[in-house]
Amino acid sequence: MEQIIRQYGRFLLEAAVLGALMWLLFAGLSDTQGNSGILAIAGTEIAAEEISPRRVDAACYERECEISAPAISYVAEGILYTGEYQVEEILSAADSAGNMVPVRIKSVRGPHGDVQTYTTDIGNVVFEERGIYTLCVSAADASNRKSVCRFTIPVNERR
Repeated sequence: MEQIIRQYGRFLLEAAVLGALMWLLFAGLSDTQGNSGILAIAGTEIAAEEISPRRVDAACYERECEISAPAISYVAEGILYTGEYQVEEILSAADSAGNMVPVRIKSVRGPHGDVQTYTTDIGNVVFEERGIYTLCVSAADASNRKSVCRFTIPVNERR
């Protein structure tokens, strides 16, 4: 019985301390400006953050939207034969200002459906056998606007 009374007494003492602390935080103290409670007094000392008008953000967003992503185009002339080609011989990309940007090959699908995925930049493409290849390529400009395109390229065998 003594332990039960000790436990309940400790609980009641902790509840009384918590109640007194809550009363001090929310209503107990007041300052000369009429704010009551420690939280309200501390809140008056925090400077309000200025919010800029949304028109500035909208105008910037509108300007950025007018700039297009890089355009990727097929530039190889004539028939492609089996062998190794530089990426620049087949494809090129230009940003909205007309500056050339590098083309990155993401994957190459061979004539039999086998897919080679590339995680690093490669400078050349190898067409090992005749057939239709599908190249998935991407280009990004200086502002990180990205374009992704797929090109279907027929490759003939050398004679």
